Amino acid sequence: MNFAFYVIFRESGVFLYASNVLSECLDFAKSHARVEIVDGFGQVWGVN
Repeated sequence: MNFAFYVIFRESGVFLYASNVLSECLDFAKSHARVEIVDGFGQVWGVN
């Protein structure tokens, strides 16, 4: 998968969603608990 941003569960690291647009990942993360948005380099952009 070659996306810029990924939404994953914090505890398990299970992948939920990916996009090249940060705002799409933010919208997706709003409807899920205990997730974080990570970019392709491992930097965390948002935590829910």
